[in-house]
Amino acid sequence: MDGTIHRREIAAVLGAAAILASACGVGAAGPPAALPMAAAPATTHEMGTRVEVTMTEYSFDFPDRTLKPGTYTFMLDNRGDAPHAMAIRGPGMEEAETSDRVDGGERTEFTVTLRPGRYQVWCPVGDHRQEGMETTLTVE
Repeated sequence: MDGTIHRREIAAVLGAAAILASACGVGAAGPPAALPMAAAPATTHEMGTRVEVTMTEYSFDFPDRTLKPGTYTFMLDNRGDAPHAMAIRGPGMEEAETSDRVDGGERTEFTVTLRPGRYQVWCPVGDHRQEGMETTLTVE
């Protein structure tokens, strides 16, 4: 075999490697530019369909107590004087509640995924549930 053939093959392999390296961003040019990433699947921590909910002493005011299955972000607006929160329990869900108590005049968000069925909603602060701060949501 002639040494020229080996040099041509080596040159071809090195050329292909250089093209691949530059396409991957390896080399003197620095790291590759950011490529668009595929959207991550929805989780209960991501924003869902927004539902405005007003909390007062001692009630929740939902625009509609019948919802479609899906992920919802409850935009909780405390228009009362006492601190409030929201807890919910229903099909396929252990009890979930807001991580913060919401003082009067403050707002917070609370995201959950709801399946078909009935959900109990209440305020877990003090005796607010016993005072009547509870309701039912229907998901169908």
